[in-house]
Amino acid sequence: MPLREDVDDLPSLMQALQGNVLQQSLDTRGCRLVQRALALSDDAGRARLANELRGHVCEATESPNANFVIQRLIELMKPASI
Repeated sequence: MPLREDVDDLPSLMQALQGNVLQQSLDTRGCRLVQRALALSDDAGRARLANELRGHVCEATESPNANFVIQRLIELMKPASI
């Protein structure tokens, strides 16, 4: 069953994204799912998602989709965590 952008089941969403955050962030639909997960997650969950982007921030900021994920991380994460 594919995930929908309006999903509120955080555990399922996090499981689906695990190991795929960069790939999903670069995708038009996937970047919305990552942003949804960030919005629903606590600080620890956001850190897990952000950790998968480590080393790929430049690529993400230049992407027409993943740049929105980076912006959302900046909005939601504590400055010390970024």
